[in-house]
Amino acid sequence: MWNLKRYKKICKYSEKVQYKNQNILTACNSYLHIIRAHPFFLTKYENIFNNKSFIFYIFIFIKNILELFIKFFLQFFYFEGFIPKKKNYKILALAHMINFNSFVKNIDYQYGNFFKKKTKGIYYFYLNGSKNKYDKFRFKKNYKKNNNYYLSNSKVSTYNFFKYLLIIFKEFFILFAQFLKKNNTNNEERIFLLNTALNVVSQSTMQNLIFYNKFKYFLEVNSIKKIITTFEGHPFEKLIFKIGSEMSIPVDAYQHSLISDSQHSMFFYPNKDFRPKRILACGKNTFTILKKFFYPEIDVKLIGSTKYKKYSSTSKSYNSLRCLVVPEGFYKETIQMVSFCLDYIKKFDNINFVIRLHPEINKEKLFKINPQLKHHNSNLEISDRKDIIDDAKNCNLLLYRGTTFAADALGLNLKPFYLKNIDEIEIDSLWMFKNKFKEKIKNIEEFNKSTLKIKKKRNNKNELKKAALFSKSFYGKFDYKIKI
Repeated sequence: MWNLKRYKKICKYSEKVQYKNQNILTACNSYLHIIRAHPFFLTKYENIFNNKSFIFYIFIFIKNILELFIKFFLQFFYFEGFIPKKKNYKILALAHMINFNSFVKNIDYQYGNFFKKKTKGIYYFYLNGSKNKYDKFRFKKNYKKNNNYYLSNSKVSTYNFFKYLLIIFKEFFILFAQFLKKNNTNNEERIFLLNTALNVVSQSTMQNLIFYNKFKYFLEVNSIKKIITTFEGHPFEKLIFKIGSEMSIPVDAYQHSLISDSQHSMFFYPNKDFRPKRILACGKNTFTILKKFFYPEIDVKLIGSTKYKKYSSTSKSYNSLRCLVVPEGFYKETIQMVSFCLDYIKKFDNINFVIRLHPEINKEKLFKINPQLKHHNSNLEISDRKDIIDDAKNCNLLLYRGTTFAADALGLNLKPFYLKNIDEIEIDSLWMFKNKFKEKIKNIEEFNKSTLKIKKKRNNKNELKKAALFSKSFYGKFDYKIKI
């Protein structure tokens, strides 16, 4: 069970280790970069508060080593893009391929149309973040050498693999020696240190180390003048900031997503070399947070987002209830929310649910994990519409947890219901929206009780206005006058 006290503990332990070990391997070690208090990110820290035998940690160590070698042999079958022959690219943008079908259709979930008016001189370095293992192979037939992008699947030569492996093991022994010294640390902190050492010998650390060297080489063979990356607190972002510092190339960090009230890694930098040169905020709400923390040491600009839309503030009727359900891109989270809907329609029949799956979620894989989701009745629809806005326009309620789309839903006048878990820290993406228009529920009975109250009711105009203003502040209108 997680609470803020426990969460703050692991953040404190992480900071202590990073201050003591300021090197590239520390930046590569994903265990030390706690993004936010989301259940998905916190799973790997649970054993700190459970008594595990030393055999458990030996098993993890052996498992990590085996995974490293298995992934090394598999990567020979992966496809990876080519280094461009042209040398006239001025801007290198770090992007993510999270869904193969969206990628080939040129749909960018991070930047949107960020570079619409600056198409020349930009090269994209894509990290393959797809949860579909086949996407590492199927990309080849769609790749063209003259395209302005490179897709990285963390391929590495045999020589470099063993070279990086030696570096990793050296860091492991340093951290393991720190674990063996008790030095006034409590048992939880020692276990955190042991986990940190074990995570050094992992595929995620290896991938980040490969990325660091590959990205650096990529810049060396091209005349890049500017780097643009996303800004959420991930290890690869901090590695880019470090490379920019080493090579005197300015790095713009674009904050394209929400900032939660428990965000940690984004705001922690023991070494200034691992910070961006400039931060670009997507909306007024996040701009205020970022400027307060980073300015004047780092320049912070409100650039806005191409996701910005001007919505109507017309009230919706509740004569019939249609609820849009928007899970995040995690299978466990998706199953939880869809199961909630299935439980509801078994007991009540006053709401039709529209499930909008995240682009990272494969419908067929979801059905394999939980076959009962396949056998739903007419009160539940898994949407395959092209645009989520079309789903939202046909609904009047929203069931959500951590999705950024909740801000758009407010602008479209959907009444938001945050599904809260009792044994976790809240991950409410609308945590900055303090208004009675938003409600929190823990179970289907509470949801039913709330929906019965609002049926045949129209929203308060003042509440709608506040919701629309918040939505407008979440994503600002994109400012093309800001020089990239």
